[in-house]
Amino acid sequence: MPATSTKFVARAGTQLDLFSTALQRSQPTGQPVSPTAVEHRTARVPASSKLGTFDGVFVPVCLSIWGVLAFLRFPWIIGQAGLVGTLALFSIGYFLTSTTTLSLSAISSNGHVGGGGAYFLISRVLGPEFGGSIGVVFWMGTILTGTMNLLGFVEPLLASFGQESGMVAQVLPEGTSWQLLYASCAALVCLALCLVGSSVVARASVFLAVILLISTLSCMGSLAFQHPFEQPDLYIVFEGFNRETLLANLWPHFTTDLGVNQSFRTVFSIVFPACTGILAGASMSGDLRAPSRAIPKGTVAALIFTYAAYISLAVLIAGSINRLTLLKDLNVLQDVSIVPALVAVGVASTSFFSALGSLLGAAKLFQAIIADDLLPLSAFIQSVLSKGKFSQIWGVLISYALMQSILVAVSDINEIAPFVTMCSLLTFGVLNLACLLLRASGSPNFRPTFEFFSWRTAFAGFTGCLVAMFVVDNIHALYSCVFGGSVFVIIHYAAPPKSWGDVTQSLIYHQCRKYLLRLDLRKEHVKFWRPQIMVLVQDPRRDFVLIQFLNDLKKGGLFVLSHILKGRDFSSRLSDYKRQLPSWLRYVDIAKVKAFVQLTIAPSERVGAQNLLLGGGLGGMKPNIIAIGFLERDRRAPNFMDSDNDSMLAADRTGGVATSYRRSNSRPSPAEQVSELNRDPLTADLPNSVDLDDGMDETEYVGIIEDALALDKAVAIARGFGNLEEPGMKKPHPERARRSKNRFTTYAAEEYKRFSIFFSNRFSQHIDMHLPDDEDSPFLPTPDLEPGQPEETTAPSCRYIDLWPIQMAQTGLAKSAYTFDSYTLVLQLGAILHMVPHWKKHYVLRTVVFVENEEEAEEEMGRVDVLLRGLRIKCELKMVWLRPRYGPSASEDYEKICRRLHLQNPPPSTIKNATPGPSQKRNDSSDDDDDQSRSSERRSSSFVTTRLSREYVHGFDVPSDVPRPRPRGNSTTSSSTTSSSGRNGSRRIMSRVFDMLPTSTQHLVLNQLLQAHSSLDTTAVIMMTLPAPSTGTGGSRERSAQYLEELDVLTKDLPPTFMVHGKGLTVTMSL
Repeated sequence: MPATSTKFVARAGTQLDLFSTALQRSQPTGQPVSPTAVEHRTARVPASSKLGTFDGVFVPVCLSIWGVLAFLRFPWIIGQAGLVGTLALFSIGYFLTSTTTLSLSAISSNGHVGGGGAYFLISRVLGPEFGGSIGVVFWMGTILTGTMNLLGFVEPLLASFGQESGMVAQVLPEGTSWQLLYASCAALVCLALCLVGSSVVARASVFLAVILLISTLSCMGSLAFQHPFEQPDLYIVFEGFNRETLLANLWPHFTTDLGVNQSFRTVFSIVFPACTGILAGASMSGDLRAPSRAIPKGTVAALIFTYAAYISLAVLIAGSINRLTLLKDLNVLQDVSIVPALVAVGVASTSFFSALGSLLGAAKLFQAIIADDLLPLSAFIQSVLSKGKFSQIWGVLISYALMQSILVAVSDINEIAPFVTMCSLLTFGVLNLACLLLRASGSPNFRPTFEFFSWRTAFAGFTGCLVAMFVVDNIHALYSCVFGGSVFVIIHYAAPPKSWGDVTQSLIYHQCRKYLLRLDLRKEHVKFWRPQIMVLVQDPRRDFVLIQFLNDLKKGGLFVLSHILKGRDFSSRLSDYKRQLPSWLRYVDIAKVKAFVQLTIAPSERVGAQNLLLGGGLGGMKPNIIAIGFLERDRRAPNFMDSDNDSMLAADRTGGVATSYRRSNSRPSPAEQVSELNRDPLTADLPNSVDLDDGMDETEYVGIIEDALALDKAVAIARGFGNLEEPGMKKPHPERARRSKNRFTTYAAEEYKRFSIFFSNRFSQHIDMHLPDDEDSPFLPTPDLEPGQPEETTAPSCRYIDLWPIQMAQTGLAKSAYTFDSYTLVLQLGAILHMVPHWKKHYVLRTVVFVENEEEAEEEMGRVDVLLRGLRIKCELKMVWLRPRYGPSASEDYEKICRRLHLQNPPPSTIKNATPGPSQKRNDSSDDDDDQSRSSERRSSSFVTTRLSREYVHGFDVPSDVPRPRPRGNSTTSSSTTSSSGRNGSRRIMSRVFDMLPTSTQHLVLNQLLQAHSSLDTTAVIMMTLPAPSTGTGGSRERSAQYLEELDVLTKDLPPTFMVHGKGLTVTMSL
């Protein structure tokens, strides 16, 4: 067998042709290239039947630009603005259209262009929201342009053949109703031609273009060579082309016309529609043989040709016709023509063709929008209307119906022209923005063959169109923007996501890379510290609540969901990696968390965690807190060395760090697996009960903690978060929380299905939740409620977020004798959690400070209060201290400890009055031995009651005589009091018994204090210090098991507990 799986070949032959065609067709990512499909698609529309550059782009653009306004409003524009003003207005208009043409040419020459013209270009660059909204705006503008041209068709028709004002013949009745009838008849003719096909329209356009050219040349010849004449009754004064008339018409002379005080702003709103029409060729992109080449060439050529024609005609009009005639006679070009009929036919032809092109372009544009399934009724229209022969004409019929409706409502060109201007400017501006973003993103695949553009031209076009909109008519501009914004919102929520790719992702990437390079780890400062959390997740269903909690805790920082796929070799789990990664990304959307996903493949959990720790983050954005769930007993792996089951050693299943939930060791049956797939839609892709590992070794778990601390990462261990009471949650069923914590929450399943509905755009589809008979969702209505009965909601029963910042002094990875990194990290994270609105609304932040002796409580409370005020943390403060007797407890071990403390720490009155006796003196030497043993025990202790030193709060000058607040609570039911002198005497000789206790004993004492003062009934979540393992604990199974047992004793029967061990300061008191 050869070692390589591929071979070099001399040529690809027809396969290369098929592949190239498939790329031009822009098949969605992930779909294979099918030669059969390519041949079928390319054979449907023969290339010979499509349009070229001249008949498909140049002629339609020329006819659209050189429209009815050139004959009916051009003389009036010169009369108002003068020759200089007219040239300036047309130059501004053509500058905007020229920059847009350059952007259009650049985008269209960068790849295959499908049907839809400008909509297709914008949507494939900026995404469906921008493309769809601008597409709808452009569709409306195109229909308004067609309506305006139909009205323009009627005016010269009546001027030539009207019963009262007809110059050629007086045969047609006049009046508003008759004008509507004539325009409607012209619209019907346009409809008929559109139904025949675009090829017929293209052939008709060439014929109409010839007529328009003859008519235009007739007008220019008449203005240049006609002899002067006057008709005072019709306000016609034709002076022939001369210098005096040219100078008289050189400067603006604005008047009041149609009840409006004319100005540059009002005249420009009439001028600019005469400059538009450059998208007429792009609208025919689906019918062009080579749109990427035809659109740039044809559009640029048409733009140059029409601009030269406008300038020439303006000079001839200004130099030959009196200004009063220009203002009074709208048909003056026909009146002064040598052959008036040619002008009438030219006006009618250009108006008719512009209306025809607008109707056809609007129909194709609307069909493209509906085919992309962007609007709410798209699915209905495609399923009902797009069948059989009717599939090619429904777009024409809908566009015609809307055009006819506007004809009925509006009868004046001047009422439509401002809306046409705004729609065109908005479309042009967004098209320039698309080109600007493509160039700014620096994408290597943006390589247009049209090179006569730059980001400066695109930026000038974008800003120019935006400014022109509000300078010309801010009211109509506001209406257009509101309409486009409304469509944007509708598409954003109604349309399914598209795999087109939009430039915003490339632009975001470009900016992120730029600023990540500037984010220097060497310039980090504690003032700007924020939690950047990486959580090691095993089962995302069971860790759902914990993930939500950590999402609240991140405070705008980095949040990474990481998972380890355990396998002996990389290739064995690669398929699982590819299968799970998209589902994890979808899980992030479902859970509504702002998180990244990072998966890795490793032979063990510790190696996988090392890969994640070393490779997590990018640049200056790296996790500084590693969160893991507590390794419960039933999630710990059996001792493989003592097992005879070799299959356990060979198993390659999903690994990862232990979840914070319990689960049964029994493997599910095939029927149970099918049931889980039915009720949990993510089971097939995310790690599930079938894939999960049989357990995790204690050494792996503790080793991960050691590795994280060795890399100067803070470590957090979460336990009991399956019982977390979420703020504002519906009142739970008594057994609901217990039953729902063993699986992915139904809320997530509901969100997944709702998310799926969003993708498929079926809003009315009814979804039934498949739940086991004995399981209820905490987010679904209570089963025993009557139909229609409102479900009861309740405020959280737990009031407090309790912070237990217990000081530590240990010999593990913490090198200092006493460390306050974890102490302040607990305070910092508690303050951050309380900043989240729903946590702040429902809970009170409380700091619980633990000291050994009551005599130390008041002074320590003052120190902590100063620290909290210096850190700007607002919270309640509660002091907890040890007493010789705590009261009854369910723990026998705890009772024994209390009796020991009672013997070693007698009441203050006894100590004060006692004098050393002979027996006490005889035991001095033995006491020294005890002190040595206690010192040895202290070195292995995790927690101490050493008070905050004044050096630690040196940033605040607190005089010693400042009164301190009294403690708000204690840890005993005893009401005994001692005198001040008794306290002072006891403090001098009282030993710190707690600091000398073994670690397990300390944990038992603290657990009882935690249960007494932060019970399940009053506390929502506990944040406390995490004792770190000593160096090398992860290398010993026995020591690892002992460490976990000690943590189990510490956190047993507590509310959700979040233990953190800090590495470095995270707070500061300075500016």
